[in-house]
Amino acid sequence: MNLEKAAEYQIWANDEIREMIDDLTPEEFTKNNIQDLCIHIMLAIDHNLETIILKKDVDWGEKYDKLLKLSKEDLMKKWRKTDERLREYIKNKAEQMIDFPNFVKGEGIVKMTQEDYYFQYLTHTIYHRGQLMTALKKLGKKGRTTDYLNYLFIKDSA
Repeated sequence: MNLEKAAEYQIWANDEIREMIDDLTPEEFTKNNIQDLCIHIMLAIDHNLETIILKKDVDWGEKYDKLLKLSKEDLMKKWRKTDERLREYIKNKAEQMIDFPNFVKGEGIVKMTQEDYYFQYLTHTIYHRGQLMTALKKLGKKGRTTDYLNYLFIKDSA
């Protein structure tokens, strides 16, 4: 699997969702966990890039509070920048191993390649993108297809 291509796909698919969110009223944006899911996707990527890759000390709660205060438009822009940031890290990934806290067991670390680390966040976003699509459909919005195959067809015909 080419992770750079997967990161490009992620940006395209998330752009589809972001366009749907752009059309929401402020009230709709806060329904069905839509705002929280957007923030979660960003925090999962951004926070972990900073704490795991850059070894910075980052406060989840403080970061969440700042994102929660952003307008819908600013949050969508920041989410896109987060996707682009992940793509850049993937392009420049090193061969070094990553020590990732084992939050499943609650202790210890798991050693993983940077490739496995980035793959986790690409697939994690797919999961939450599905949740967002479901939440948007509950609001009566027409869904969009964000399958990888559609991305390939669109990119091939461009």
